[in-house]
Amino acid sequence: MTARSSGTFMTLSVVAQHRGTTYSWSEQPGIEHWTVELLLSGKMPGSQEDRSVIIAAAEIWRIDNNLCLDQVFELDCISNDLAVVGDAIDSSKATMSALSLAEGMNSSYAIADLVLVDKHWRGRRIGPALVFFAADLLKVDAVFLQPVALTTFLTPDGRVDTDYSVPRPGAAAQNKVRKAWRRAGFRKLADGVVWTIATADRGAAARAMLERLEEEAGTASGRAWWLRRVRHVARQQR
Repeated sequence: MTARSSGTFMTLSVVAQHRGTTYSWSEQPGIEHWTVELLLSGKMPGSQEDRSVIIAAAEIWRIDNNLCLDQVFELDCISNDLAVVGDAIDSSKATMSALSLAEGMNSSYAIADLVLVDKHWRGRRIGPALVFFAADLLKVDAVFLQPVALTTFLTPDGRVDTDYSVPRPGAAAQNKVRKAWRRAGFRKLADGVVWTIATADRGAAARAMLERLEEEAGTASGRAWWLRRVRHVARQQR
């Protein structure tokens, strides 16, 4: 994808990276860790070198129901947040079985463990679009997550990250995040976990939304944000 800005081209792209299997234990396959990033790239004035900065990123776990047959235990071994999702799925066995999403069935699902969007780009439904893009890419049948607002900061390399040691934002921010995921089609499951079926239509809609976003990325405002991030990284590297 490319977007023109004041006579220059900006490029919007999605990069998915497989982080490898969760364990070295060959008897516990079926869980994959992915990072999916939305990047805005361009060239500094007088330079032919591309510089990329991250608009949004998501940590995605793909679980194969046909291969991972002790999911509550496996997810609990990875993190407390994933354990909450695993427990919510396990407590809804009747619903999962009716949709062929239970352990042992020929299906898979994704857990969006962390979805972060740069403050400049929030309010555009980029988070759900990135998650549905990833779900389509990974060919999963459903997506689960915990809609939680987190305190974020800008890292030296220009990406947004979160600090779990500080208090989470207040009730207004939490309600805003929950409403955003509800508008995207997610519904309550249990214990604060929400979920939705992943369909080809949602994947196509996510791709279309990201393509429309490139038009905004090519505006003066989009390029100005990109320049601020590039210069931020340059200052940190001095």
